[in-house]
Amino acid sequence: MRMYDFGPLAANDDPRILDYFHTTNQISELLANPESKRSFLIVARPGGGKTALVTWLKNGPNSKRVITIDSSVERFLIDNDSIATHEDQSLFFSSELYRILFSKVIAKEDVSESLRSECNDYLNSIYEALKKTLGKVNSISIAGFGFSLKPEEKRSYLDIIRKEQKITKAKPIIQRIAKEQKFILSIDNPESIVGKGLNVVTTENGIRIGSFFSSLAELKNLGIQVIVFVKEHIMQLVLNSFSDASHFKDQILSLEWTEKDLIELIDLRVEKRISSNWENVFDITKDEFKRLVFPNLINGPRDLISVCNRAGDGKGRITSHDLKQGINNLRNDKWREIQLEFINQWPGVDQFSRVII
Repeated sequence: MRMYDFGPLAANDDPRILDYFHTTNQISELLANPESKRSFLIVARPGGGKTALVTWLKNGPNSKRVITIDSSVERFLIDNDSIATHEDQSLFFSSELYRILFSKVIAKEDVSESLRSECNDYLNSIYEALKKTLGKVNSISIAGFGFSLKPEEKRSYLDIIRKEQKITKAKPIIQRIAKEQKFILSIDNPESIVGKGLNVVTTENGIRIGSFFSSLAELKNLGIQVIVFVKEHIMQLVLNSFSDASHFKDQILSLEWTEKDLIELIDLRVEKRISSNWENVFDITKDEFKRLVFPNLINGPRDLISVCNRAGDGKGRITSHDLKQGINNLRNDKWREIQLEFINQWPGVDQFSRVII
């Protein structure tokens, strides 16, 4: 058992994450002044704090105004893409997006009755479009969950959406929502919402995700604050695959951690998790800690916690020697990650990299 435990490396494994969650300056500014920030696609590397941030948005002090589209519940997918044009995909994603948004707005507190009524009327019109498509609808729920249509039924459904101008009619309601309520639409793992197949990294999925981003960009332009958390390799896939990325490629922001943020993250864990203070836990100053540890961090918070946990395995206060052991342990982990990720593509990549670096 380690003397100082700074917490699990994965936020999903930490039931106490909100007790010592640190809000970075970047995120604080984004939430405080959304109009001044064009960016809505937040790109994060593994271990960059994305999962913890999503958990904080859903359950923290801003939770009442957060609307979440959860990939474990909602799926926006045309069953047979071979029949779908790029326009079909974008139309379907927008239709689903607006439907889910309205259903979740209705479920929120402090929504005026008139706005709730407008959202309900729109959802009922979508229900009617489904009835026209299927001829008969048996207890189908269109509020929240997706619905399954055969390819030919989906073509018919999209034709009705076009002819009855559902998207055009939804936009004034969205603008009213944005004016009355300062909701934040939060989406994590968009590839799990619109992607298809066991291998997410395909050109087809890049196009699907890009179409979804375009729909979200339009929603943002209507006044809704949108925050989408995207893995780095997924964003690269979209930029390489989706030819119409001009709608959002200037609205991409990397999730960043400053030295001040990282020190405050550890300080909070010392105070809230270990119930102590810096001087009782560390045998070096914060400035010495920064000079020693920070140049070795690749993936931000996760790497930092990994180093501190390894250093905290000993007895007494954590020394520079303990931290160096933690850094060496982190380096070995990174070499193993390189080998596991690239060994099939480039046999011997780890040995080659060790010689070069």
